[in-house]
Amino acid sequence: VDLEKTHRPSQDISSPSVTGLEGFTFAYDVRFPLSLVLSKKALTKYQLILRHLFHFKFVERQLCGAWLNHQTTKAYGSRAAFMSSYCLRQRMLHFLQNFAYYMT
Repeated sequence: VDLEKTHRPSQDISSPSVTGLEGFTFAYDVRFPLSLVLSKKALTKYQLILRHLFHFKFVERQLCGAWLNHQTTKAYGSRAAFMSSYCLRQRMLHFLQNFAYYMT
């Protein structure tokens, strides 16, 4: 085995390149009677769907935080300047909520 050619991560363990949001997974050990219904392929599909929904919730919370920031800017009387931003945020939030409702 040539140690010079083995794969070594470019970063050390103290600075991972994967965030908690990206690394969050759903794992379930399926025992015999249930393994007839829930195969590895089905569990992988569930993992992908749940990861997608988890990311949707994260983005939804970020948009709700943006809504709070927009509420503070309204107090300064700059409503007309940020109107397109308000509308875009609201449309994105509406889409995310409806799509998450559709998926669940």
